Amino acid sequence: MKILILLIALIAFGMAHHIHEEDGNIKFNVDLHEESPIGFAVKGQINPVDDTQNKIGAFVKLANEYIPILENLSKNKAVLEYQRRWQINFIPGIDITVYWFFDLIVGWIVEPGDVAENFYEVTYTPFVWGSTFGRTNGTTWPAAGYFRIGVEYVDFRMPTSFTLYRDGRVCFDSFYTVNPVHLSSQFGGALRECKAEIIDEVLNQQPIHLGCAYTNDIDVQFLDEDLTNRIERVILGETCIGF
Repeated sequence: MKILILLIALIAFGMAHHIHEEDGNIKFNVDLHEESPIGFAVKGQINPVDDTQNKIGAFVKLANEYIPILENLSKNKAVLEYQRRWQINFIPGIDITVYWFFDLIVGWIVEPGDVAENFYEVTYTPFVWGSTFGRTNGTTWPAAGYFRIGVEYVDFRMPTSFTLYRDGRVCFDSFYTVNPVHLSSQFGGALRECKAEIIDEVLNQQPIHLGCAYTNDIDVQFLDEDLTNRIERVILGETCIGF
């Protein structure tokens, strides 16, 4: 599998939602936010006979220009990940750690269907999924806490069902779904409780050790909202071609 990560080159091509056959490949392009100058788009092709020809690419749309981010060839998934960590402890007794995560995945789900003497069925589902979130952990002597906020910024799937006949005919149909951009946030904390068997340690002339653990923990989710609506559209009814 080859993975091409292109971050600078600009490609200007028309995208709305379109699928067609060309040279034995089922080619598609979908603009997930076609009415907005900013958003995501997906482009690729499916070959029902030779899956090494399959590919899918994810694009960011800025001012109606399409910037390729991640491309996946064949049916394996490609992953773009970025993580950062900052440690803050300039205040004595207080430790703060900040994390930031970014993920983008493009790939395929392949599901075999019915099989008979003269045909077999298979469904290819190219998908793009991405999320980003930040988390802050704080620790002091009496307590610990955290705050997390994240966005699932893209969740696109395009099931395309094929029926391949022995006479060389291929029939297929396709639709896609775009799940809402989702915002979530949580915070939580716990108190620190310490115990020690001081008398035994004093009598035995041993160093005094405190056994500490966090108790009375709480977790609260105060944001759990969809920022956009779910989209589901048929982009091609049943169509048959010959190979």
